Amino acid sequence: MSDVDEDSLRAAAEKTEGFSGRELNKMIISMQAAAYATDDATLTRTRFEEVLDHFVEQHQQRQQWQATKTPH
Repeated sequence: MSDVDEDSLRAAAEKTEGFSGRELNKMIISMQAAAYATDDATLTRTRFEEVLDHFVEQHQQRQQWQATKTPH
């Protein structure tokens, strides 16, 4: 990782509060893939935050869908 500091990790922990283990696992795998897609296999802070924000949006959308889902 490059320029991903402790504050970035703390912010990520706060943003992912309530995520399932599966969601966290998928996010970390996506971060790893993002790093491997670069020439030097480095996860930058920008890419870290992009992947994080994408998964936070997905999580929020899933919660909204579940809140509006009607039981059969």
